[in-house]
Amino acid sequence: MIALRWILSGALVLASAGVHADWVKAGETPEANFFVDLGSLEKDGSNRRFWELTDLKQRGKEGEMSMRARVLYDCQGQRARTLNLTVHAEPMASGKILFVGGEDPQGWIAVAHKSVSADKLRMVCAR
Repeated sequence: MIALRWILSGALVLASAGVHADWVKAGETPEANFFVDLGSLEKDGSNRRFWELTDLKQRGKEGEMSMRARVLYDCQGQRARTLNLTVHAEPMASGKILFVGGEDPQGWIAVAHKSVSADKLRMVCAR
């Protein structure tokens, strides 16, 4: 019963994260628009934890139109990792949830220069 409560609590946190989000556009590519929720930003030394959103311009192969992820960026180390992720059938993390994932097994990934991730890194690390 306790495990079920934790699962339901986690699902509610994921579901409610977009309700009051303060999405700020962080970048764009031909395939997608990228947003950061500055209202969710948490600082811990050189680390920044926040929600980010990828809004696709065309529906993906699995029917997805957007992805919302809780991420951790290391400002000093110029790297990032995904903590959890939801994939949605509609834009701006709305509609049916198609997939829920936990922490990325790849762990930390270097942020490439001149990328949308680098733009997000600059945006959140400046705060």
